[in-house]
Amino acid sequence: MRPTRPEWTLLAIALALRLWLVSQATWLPVSDTQDYHQLARSLANGDGYVQAYQGSRPEYRGLTFQAFRMPGYPALLAGLYSLFGWDPMVGYAANIVCELGTQVLLLALGRQLLSPGASLAAQALFATHVAWSASLMTESLFTFLFTALVLMVVRGRPVGSAGGAASFGLLLAGALFVRPIAVTVLPMALSQIIRTRRAGRAAVLAALILAPVALGVTAWTARNHQRLGSVVILTTNLGAHNAPSFGLDRARIVSESRQKGLDEVGINAALLIEIQRVVVDSPVWSAGLYVRRAVELLSLSRPWEIRALLARRTFTSSDGSLAAHYAYNALLFQYYATYPLALVGAVLLARGRRRLNGVWTIIGTSALTHALVSDGNFRLAAPLYQFLCLFAGHAIMWIGVRRGWWTDAPAAAPAMGGAARPAQAA
Repeated sequence: MRPTRPEWTLLAIALALRLWLVSQATWLPVSDTQDYHQLARSLANGDGYVQAYQGSRPEYRGLTFQAFRMPGYPALLAGLYSLFGWDPMVGYAANIVCELGTQVLLLALGRQLLSPGASLAAQALFATHVAWSASLMTESLFTFLFTALVLMVVRGRPVGSAGGAASFGLLLAGALFVRPIAVTVLPMALSQIIRTRRAGRAAVLAALILAPVALGVTAWTARNHQRLGSVVILTTNLGAHNAPSFGLDRARIVSESRQKGLDEVGINAALLIEIQRVVVDSPVWSAGLYVRRAVELLSLSRPWEIRALLARRTFTSSDGSLAAHYAYNALLFQYYATYPLALVGAVLLARGRRRLNGVWTIIGTSALTHALVSDGNFRLAAPLYQFLCLFAGHAIMWIGVRRGWWTDAPAAAPAMGGAARPAQAA
């Protein structure tokens, strides 16, 4: 899969733009990014995966966390910083590599699912999408991993061979330890296997996919039980993350729990009990909250990290530049074009009955599952943005062709399992 000259140009633009922006950025150790770096330093120093919390939530300060966050991203940072030094630019460089990797994966997805012109338009949108390049959090890494998983499903790799199934399982296990929402790719992969209608082969392929995930989660759960004396399968952050959405006073509940001598497991349990009470006492309101959270995942509401940090302070220190600050803020307005165009493109693709080899199902599963465990904004929707670029690219080409601005040829889209079939025009 060799990029064309326009695709090479877009990759070069993406690289140059990101290098310039991150060179003007100042890392601000607050919120999640501070936590990730404390955990990374603890790992690199040989102290284990542990954090003595001194972050932005006063009710938690002084508490020791053993499993508040998944360890994938801190482990990556620990390895990179141990090799190249404790400079935020190293983390930014990793972001750039992940985002360029995502663009290459988007190139592959676009070529297989859409026309050449639509694929190129999608790549152009993503090339100038720099919302998370100067943010040392999980967005860039997880978007790359999630896109790779989706591409493997689109190409039928989980069902194609034992090696394909095993590599998919290993990648899924890795992504799960960055953000557990990666599991939403699994149903589509397993459905491909089930449709083979060969029970023995299906069982082997499913086992190869599930084994790395099961082994990883089992090891993590056993470690948590040894450290905390309780079964923690993923994290102890679920209650804290969701309490405000349910109208609960998180600071009060945490403070009262700490006065009782509860650790992070007990505090999380106390928060989840309060959330459960709200759901039981107000089921209709809770159902409405679920719907709202699903819709807000694809809303244009800016998260705190954008409003308070990236769009305001990251590029305005003495080491930054106003040009980078204004460029970053201007490029954020891309969302206001991409989202409406993506809606148009999705309607056109649905009207043309384009199945997209599982992409529809994965996006829907991800959005519906996410609403169960989190509120929504476009930071949390970051792993879906490249698919919105695909839809928007389809809309851009459709509009251009109808108006006679350009011509476009349909692409060959692979059928499930890898065989090629002609793509229908919208």
